Amino acid sequence: MLPVFLAMNAAFMGLFIIASYIFLDKAEGAVKAFAVSPAKVWHYLAGKMGVVAVTGLASGLLTVALVAGGNVDYPLFVVLLLATNAFGSAVGLFIASFFDDLSSAMGWVFGSVALLGLAAVSYYMPSFSPLAVRLLPSYPMLFAFRETLLAAPDAGLVWANVGGYSAGTVVLFLLAERQYRRRMTA
Repeated sequence: MLPVFLAMNAAFMGLFIIASYIFLDKAEGAVKAFAVSPAKVWHYLAGKMGVVAVTGLASGLLTVALVAGGNVDYPLFVVLLLATNAFGSAVGLFIASFFDDLSSAMGWVFGSVALLGLAAVSYYMPSFSPLAVRLLPSYPMLFAFRETLLAAPDAGLVWANVGGYSAGTVVLFLLAERQYRRRMTA
């Protein structure tokens, strides 16, 4: 059960939290104030991702330490957790970049989390894993988290996931940054 918790809580909860942070800043006028500052938009977005990364890392490490104890490859786990957390945050940034408030984005945010959560069904019932579910980014994430909890993890599988989520993060972050920059100057 731990890989599902880690994927949904530590990795994809950032999707919801980061969107909430962005919309709170918009409602309080912080985004408008930021738009006239000399800082870059990507600084603002990276700062939001950093906050979510710290909370996701703390939550994930505490949970794994309490549940699995010392039977974890912690260095591999931390790298995977950071990569998946950044990916979830980038998805949240990207979705939030198209909306002006949380209520209008909520359907997309919750829909994305629900869709990504479908991979848990295949994780618990391996005989049910249609292609559509295996293509979800959360599907390989579950198995990568499981690997870090094994006595002899397949580091290659974990590093392949880290690379994939890192690349996805960069692409989504750049797309979100472009959208925020465009909307702030419009």
